[in-house]
Amino acid sequence: MTLTMMAAAASGPAPVTHGGGSNNTEGDVSRKSNMARKKRDRISVVKEIDSAEERLQSCRNSLEEVDYRLRKDELTEEGR
Repeated sequence: MTLTMMAAAASGPAPVTHGGGSNNTEGDVSRKSNMARKKRDRISVVKEIDSAEERLQSCRNSLEEVDYRLRKDELTEEGR
């Protein structure tokens, strides 16, 4: 499960809306706006975490390459 999927699951079920006329009060609009902002914030955090994990993996790969080259050089020098 990706972090994006986990964030979506953590946000809980979709809000229940009631059918009817156009009697949206200012509170309803404000609440919906806050919910939308919170959802964007969660997604933004998830994207930042994903990006940090990708950078970490890139650093680990680079470190493995350097370690491999160093070992290869050491073995070459010992074999001489």
